[in-house]
Parts: sequence; C-alpha cells; structure tokens
Amino acid sequence: MAHLGELLLDKALITRQQFRDARDRQAQLGGRLGTALLELGAINEATLLEALAAQLRVPVARAPELQGISPEIIALLPAPLAIRCEAIPFQESASQVAVAMLDVRNLGLQDELSFAAGKRLAIHIANEARIVEALEVYYGRTCSTRFRSLIERMNRSPSGTVPAQPSRPSPAAAVSSAAPAAPPAPVRSAARGPLRGRIHLPAQGPVSIPLSPEERAALVTDRGTSPAAASPAPDPVSTRPVDDALAAPEPATAVARFEHAVVDPKSPQLVGEALAAALTSLFERSILFQVSRGRISGWMGRGPGLDDERAATYGATMEERSVFREFAVTASAFRGALEQLPAHLRLLDLWHGAPGAECLVVPVRVRDRLVAVIYGDRGTRGLEGLDPHLIERLAARAAEAFERCIARRKGGAD
Repeated sequence: MAHLGELLLDKALITRQQFRDARDRQAQLGGRLGTALLELGAINEATLLEALAAQLRVPVARAPELQGISPEIIALLPAPLAIRCEAIPFQESASQVAVAMLDVRNLGLQDELSFAAGKRLAIHIANEARIVEALEVYYGRTCSTRFRSLIERMNRSPSGTVPAQPSRPSPAAAVSSAAPAAPPAPVRSAARGPLRGRIHLPAQGPVSIPLSPEERAALVTDRGTSPAAASPAPDPVSTRPVDDALAAPEPATAVARFEHAVVDPKSPQLVGEALAAALTSLFERSILFQVSRGRISGWMGRGPGLDDERAATYGATMEERSVFREFAVTASAFRGALEQLPAHLRLLDLWHGAPGAECLVVPVRVRDRLVAVIYGDRGTRGLEGLDPHLIERLAARAAEAFERCIARRKGGAD
C-alpha cells in the first residue's frame, strides 16, 4: 500500500518541497501527514479525502456527515472507547453502524468498536481534524488550539469542505457509493456493549399446542420411559405424513413442544435434551452450558461440527473475561459477535470453524442464581428475523423446569 505522501506526489497534487515541509511539521507537532499538509495550505480537505479513500480503499466520511449525529447513534459507543479509538459512529441500520475513524487498518480497534456497538462495522476514513472536532462535540474531549484553528480555516474556505451527499440510505449502501473505486469496507465484529449488545427480552407466557404421544416421545425419552403419562388432547398435526416429522419443526412449534415436554421433568438431563432439540429449529449451531460454583462448562451441542462430546470439552470461569462473566450481574441477553478473547476462541474451537456473523447468548436463572447459558448462531446468515420472544420463552420455561428438578431432588422424589 502506497503512503499518502507518495500517492499525492505521484499524482502531482503536492510538490516534493511541500512533502518535506509537511513531514517536518508532523515530526514537530505530531498528528497525521494530511493534517500537516492542510495546515501548510498544500492541499484542501476535498483533495485529502479523495487521496485517503484511494490509499486505504475505504469510503470517506465528509464533514457534514459528522455533524448533527443523533444521540442514539452516539450512544452506541461509550465515550472512553470512542476517544481512545478516535472513532465516531454516524449512521446505523438494523445490522451495521457506519463509523468514521483514523486507524482504519487496525483490526483490533475494529473488534473493540463492533463489540461495544453490538453491530458489524462499515468503516470510513475521515479527516483527522473532523474526528477531533466530533470527539469534542459528542464525547467531551477537548479540542486543542491547533486543531481548532485548522477547523476554522477549513470552514471559512469554500474548498475546505465538501457538500453533503444527497442521500445515504444505509451504511451498507454508503460503502459502495462513497468511494466507487474502492471495495466494501472490511466488516469486523467482536461482541457486546451496554447499549446494543445487551438486550432485554420481555417475558412471554407459555402457549399450549396439543401434541400427539408420538411427538412427545420423539422429543424426550427418559431411557425408555415416556415423559408424559396423561393422555393429551387430540392433535390435528398428528395426521401429518411420517416423513414430515423428520424435518425440523417451525420455531414456534418447537418451543411449544419443549414447554409440553418439561411440564413434569424427571431430571435436568432431560430438560437439557429437550431444550437442545428446540434450539435446532432456531439456530444453525447451538450450545448449552452448565454453570456451577463459578465455572461455565459445555453440556450439549447441536449443529455442524458440534455434538455433546465436543461441547463437554469447553470450560471457563466466571472471573475470566467473556460474554458469560456479565451474567453474574445482569439478566440481559447478549446479541452480537464475540470479541476475540481467549474464552471465546476456545468456544470457536468447538466446531473448528469461523464465528457466526452474530450470536445470541441467553442466561437461564433459577431465582437469582445462574444455572445455565444458551448460545446460538446461524453461521454467516446473522440473526435477522429471529423472534426474541421465543428465546425468552425457552429460557423462562427451562428455568422453571430446572427449579422443579431441584425441588424434586431436595424432596427426595424419584
């Protein structure tokens, strides 16, 4: 990749002497070479942005796009992180957030930002002075006299700023329209964040769907013992062809079957097996974790490359930094992509593959005690269209079933 100075020299946009003067100023005052060139009057802001887009092959965020950003978008990133990463979120869609930053090649910073926002990133390059200005306006970092003077000069000069683009329907569209010659900006994900990564799933009551004895027995079998002795109500679904029963049920049906299966659970193992079966209708990959004495242990796994044996090899402590650790103090579920932490990388090793575009991680609590965790993803498809109410129902009914198992054990029942 050519350096910015070389690119500007090759295109005869600056002279060799201007380049040397800018490097000397950069060495003396710090900051970016582009900032020094702007201060010397060697180039204007529009030329700098065009050169940066060509050099880094990402779209640009122009001055008007960093003005008047809504508080909801700014809140996607906590102030300390935005200041440290020198990054400004300026537009979001359902699954992406457009972020202007300086160090667009730093994948580690991108991971942190995506983790905090709980969304994939559409990375844009911006003029250093505009980033400094936005950090002061939105996140309270003081703008130095040097940059304040430069910003005032650019704002006074017609050629120092560029009019806003007519429309930016989404960060994804911006990636293709802001810099036509550039490929899409890299999308990096990590996971989490107090505002968007953590989500509250409203509680839902159980919905009764009558099931046939065959369907119940197929869902959960207690080593040869039927999970339900009572005769169920007639079920019109039971007239389906036998081959249809081999296909994964619709998510709502699978959740309802789980609820029926755990009305009178015989053991936590059977609850886990029924829950794992229901998760296959919602996710491509799913894992159940047990929580005991401050340790997270893999329990059951479903999906490509996953089974119970592989899931059981996973272990982490609640003290170790991970998505699990926060479940010790919060009941909120997590939706996003996992940060590259050791605990998460060990999770990835379970299926020898790439992480999902985003995942859902849901705590299961009995009273105030964390007893299990549900993990699910859909590979590269993301989680668009996933009904969070179904996940909440699963977690709530699982918690009730585990509590009944605990009560049965304490009461000495078989």
